[in-house]
Amino acid sequence: MRITIIAFFLSLFFMTSHSLNAQVDSIQEVHGKILGKAHFYTTDRLCNIYLINDNYEILKYTPEGKESYRYSNNRLDRPTFIDATDPFNILVFYPDYQTIILLDRTMTHTATLNFSDFDFFDVNAVAFSSDNKLWVYDELNFRLKKIDRNGKTIQESDDLSLLLDSDFKPNFIVERELKVFVNDPDVGILVFDAFGQYVKRLDFKGLTDFQVSRNLLIFRDEDKKAQIFHLSSLLTSPAKLLSNVPTGKIQYQTGFLYAQGEEGVFVFKL
Repeated sequence: MRITIIAFFLSLFFMTSHSLNAQVDSIQEVHGKILGKAHFYTTDRLCNIYLINDNYEILKYTPEGKESYRYSNNRLDRPTFIDATDPFNILVFYPDYQTIILLDRTMTHTATLNFSDFDFFDVNAVAFSSDNKLWVYDELNFRLKKIDRNGKTIQESDDLSLLLDSDFKPNFIVERELKVFVNDPDVGILVFDAFGQYVKRLDFKGLTDFQVSRNLLIFRDEDKKAQIFHLSSLLTSPAKLLSNVPTGKIQYQTGFLYAQGEEGVFVFKL
């Protein structure tokens, strides 16, 4: 029975990662490109691209590289993170002012939330939850918390200082597939359930970000090699990227591979 279960997970891993690698192998040429420095970029399930440019504006592009909308806010200094989990409700984080801005699909401002109003201080990472609440890490109380737009705590983890033997300073949070992934480059990725309860630690260190898609963790390792980690089988497989794919941050959406290089962000049709 044990051998059967192991064989099942192995076959599941190779089928899923092979499917993604097969699509990656089908890359023919650049489908779209956005030239210029991007301090951060991400994509949404509709295959749009969002990036922060040198003027600290938030720009939205089609997969063909055509700009569709932009947003800027000179009062809040530098944004560092965009969460486009919901293409119709975009989150932009301005850490220097401990503020998030919410935008609609046309990049029009809809709301402003300041963490100091909720007695959260020194927040370094924030993300949407699947029910449109917010995940934040409370460094003062060593807890991952889900809060609503009024700052009320909906769910929270136990005290993580009792679990970890080192400081925990997340730089990236994402919720996907009923799991919350909280990354600290020095500690690894802590995984929580949808209620904020700790599940396990993934020992991938040195990461600045990653993508979770179809039960796969997609990332660049410290040697800039693209890797695919299966969250069920816990096996890792190298992604087979062609030489024309830049070596920076990669993301995958249905039909497209996105990769960042020195010249900008490139979109490849799969």
